[in-house]
Amino acid sequence: MNAMNGGLLSRRARLVGCCAVAVLALAGLASAVPAGAVTPPVKTYVALGDSIAFGYTHVKFAENFPNEVPSYFEEGYPNYYAAKLRANKEASNKGLVLVNNGCPGETSGGLTGNLATNRYAEKEVVCHYQTVLPMHNMFNGHSQLEDTIGILTTKNPVTKTTPAHPVEVISLNIGGNDELEGLALCEREVKEEFENTGKSQYGATPEGAVNGCLIAHLEEIKEKIGKNIELAGGAIRTTGGYAGPLLILNGYNPNAIVLPGSNTLVKLINERIQSAATAVGGTYVDVFAKVNPLTGTKAEQASICKFTEMCNPVAQALHEAEVGHALPANDGDIHTTKVGAQAIAALMYALVKA
Repeated sequence: MNAMNGGLLSRRARLVGCCAVAVLALAGLASAVPAGAVTPPVKTYVALGDSIAFGYTHVKFAENFPNEVPSYFEEGYPNYYAAKLRANKEASNKGLVLVNNGCPGETSGGLTGNLATNRYAEKEVVCHYQTVLPMHNMFNGHSQLEDTIGILTTKNPVTKTTPAHPVEVISLNIGGNDELEGLALCEREVKEEFENTGKSQYGATPEGAVNGCLIAHLEEIKEKIGKNIELAGGAIRTTGGYAGPLLILNGYNPNAIVLPGSNTLVKLINERIQSAATAVGGTYVDVFAKVNPLTGTKAEQASICKFTEMCNPVAQALHEAEVGHALPANDGDIHTTKVGAQAIAALMYALVKA
C-alpha cells in the first residue's frame, strides 16, 4: 500500500514539476519578447446568468440527450450579442471572445456564492448543471462571480497588463430561478397546510393560497435578487476593478397568459433589478417591455409565442410528459426562441456597442 501511494505521489510530483518548469519557461519567454512584437490580446465579453444566457431549451436538450455538448446550445442572447460586436466597425472587435458562464438552474445566490437559507432551514445550492453536464465555460468549485473576478484580475505574462485580455463588456441576467424557487416553496407550504388542517393562511383554495403566499413572500424574493445583483456588480466594479459596460437584464414573463396577474409580480421584481443596476453603475436592459407588451392582450400572447418556446408543440409535449398530465394551451418552455435571443441581443447592442 505504501509503495502504491508512493508511486502515485511520485507521478503527481513529476507532473507538478513539469508544470512548474513550463510556467518558468513561459515567464522567461514573455520577458524575452520585444515590446513592439507583442500582438494586442483579443477582447473578451463575459456573460453571467442562468439558462437564458446559456442558450438552453427543453427541445434542444431532449434532441441531444445524453450528448449535451455545449456547442448545441449556442443560440442564446450572448452568442448573438457577441456576433454583433464582432461585426461592427471596431477592428479590434473582430476576434472578440465570448466567455459564457451561464448555468441552467442558477439562482442569484448561486451566482454570487452568497447562499441563502429558506424558511425550511434548507440551504441554497450552487447550480446543479455544472456538476453533471458540460458548460460553455467550466468553473466547477467556484461561483460565476468568482470566475469573473479571476478573469478581471489575471495578469497577462506577455503584455504585463491586467486583465490578461481586455474585458469590453459584461452582461448579467438572473432571478428567474429565484422566482421559481419561491413558487416551489409556496406550493410546498400550501400543500402541507391543506393536508394538515384543510385550510391555508394564504387563501381559501390551493390555487388562491399559492398566489397569496407568493404575494406574502414577494419582498423576500425581490430583496434576495436585488442584493445579489448589487453584490455581483459591486465586486466586479471594486475587487475586479472593472469600469466598463455592465449590462443588467430584467426578467420577461412567459407565463403572463397562463398565470393571469403574474405580470404585476414580475414588474415589481424588475423594479428592484433596475434599482440594483443603478446602484452598481449598470445599464438596465428592459427585456420585459419587448416580450410582454400590452398586458393581457392577444398582442402579448403573440409576442410570447414569437420570443419564447411557450407555444412550441414539441416543448409543450415535453412539459406535459414531465409533469404527467395535460396542460393549458401554450404552456411549453419558458426559454427564448432563436428570434427571442436575437431580439434581446439587439436591445443590448442598441444600448452598448462596445
